[in-house]
Amino acid sequence: MQRALVTLYEASVYLNPVNSHQFITEDSTIATNYASKSPEEGAHKFLEKIGIYGDENAAFFGNFNMNLSSRLMDTSSYILVERALSNRTSATALAKRIWTSLVAAGKAALTAEDVAEALGPLRRNEALECFKILDENDSGDLSLEEMVWTVIEAGRLRQSIYQGMHDINYCINTFDWLGLLIINTVMAFFIAILFIPTIKEIQNTVSFMVVGLSFALGRTFHKFFSGCLFIFFEHPFDIGDRVEIYNRAASNSVSAIVTRQSILYTVFRRVDNGTDIQITNEQLIQNRIENVTRSGLNREQSTIFVDIKTSFVDLMFLRNELTAFLKANPRDFLPALSLSIISINDLNRIELQVRVVHKSNWSEEALRAMRSNKLMCALLAAARKIPLDKPGGVKLGSEGCPIYQVEMDAGEASARVGAVKKKAAEARIDFVKPAPKEGDGDITEEEAKRKVEEVKNREKEEAGKAKEDAARAGLSSISDLMKAAVSKRKSSKIARGFSRFYS
Repeated sequence: MQRALVTLYEASVYLNPVNSHQFITEDSTIATNYASKSPEEGAHKFLEKIGIYGDENAAFFGNFNMNLSSRLMDTSSYILVERALSNRTSATALAKRIWTSLVAAGKAALTAEDVAEALGPLRRNEALECFKILDENDSGDLSLEEMVWTVIEAGRLRQSIYQGMHDINYCINTFDWLGLLIINTVMAFFIAILFIPTIKEIQNTVSFMVVGLSFALGRTFHKFFSGCLFIFFEHPFDIGDRVEIYNRAASNSVSAIVTRQSILYTVFRRVDNGTDIQITNEQLIQNRIENVTRSGLNREQSTIFVDIKTSFVDLMFLRNELTAFLKANPRDFLPALSLSIISINDLNRIELQVRVVHKSNWSEEALRAMRSNKLMCALLAAARKIPLDKPGGVKLGSEGCPIYQVEMDAGEASARVGAVKKKAAEARIDFVKPAPKEGDGDITEEEAKRKVEEVKNREKEEAGKAKEDAARAGLSSISDLMKAAVSKRKSSKIARGFSRFYS
């Protein structure tokens, strides 16, 4: 990412020099807005401590084929990009400058051909590689918003890596000093016993004091060594990772971002209210921790309850609407929708569960909230379009089924009651009347119309039943998008199996 941004920034400067009228604001932001204190120095010391020196050390920070003198120049593209990535505002300005300089006139997205045209035909492969690094969603083009998000996330991860290496270097130094202190204390004690005669007389007293002091400081040493095991061996998260910390006494969790690590404690920043919390590593060892950043693509699921009388046709319509939404947003979600009927509680409501897969994890809260809100709006629009009824249906007296009152006199009321009773009596007589035999006479016109109407109603019911059965079969089967995703995973597994077999 560092090499790609440096290359594209140099191409942008070649096409539009620094402080040109079109990019005065962006160039000023890139040159002035950057973090004054960067943990890069601590990262360099950490790499040197584990045996990475010289060119290998510089290559880790994206400094390829560049001597030290050019790297220290304030006007070099490496330094400008490095400083821009350390701050969110300057990273946004850098992304806007690169995107605006390279995108073709009249287009709303940056493509690989635009980058190849800017770098020239001799650097076409390098241009395609740079664009592939920036196009993390494999969408084939980059909008300005995606470019800004990509550069900001790259800068955040870069600074998190620096801070993590700086904190690990600090932990190693602390461990070294404490180890040296313990060794020097033990050596001084035995040397004093061997060469100072008076010490031998109080050897037992000193031994008892050492044992008592070990009991007094045992808790402290336990915290220290637990922290060492947690930091150097278990290491469930890095600086900048988003984690879910579960309480041992309850099932709830706290979403937080790791901001600092030490041997004895770790500092987190809560996602919900932005406050910093400090938890000892001894306590973190005993808690369940879910690392969201290391989990790759994350899945979001929502549960809704609908009326038990909701037809399968309506449920299939809901599934088609959400599938169309995923197809229309390929940059944010994978085309894999799961709409399942979880349970039928007390035969009065249907519990539906909708699951979609984001194209990135939830480490960036603003991006996660935006995508989740977009999904909820699409789900709400589909529910209103059908429309779906809440459990219990529409009750009498509500907006969908209002109550009307009509005033009438006693004579009209009795006449209407009599008409209803007469109609019911005729229906009962018609029900018990035997079927007419052949030769009893022709049927009347009203009976013919009634029979035609019954046939039409029967055909309509059969057509609706067939449609309902087809919708139920489609709802219980795997969608085409899910089949494509499953077949793709199977083919990749088969390919990996063949490759392992032949290797």
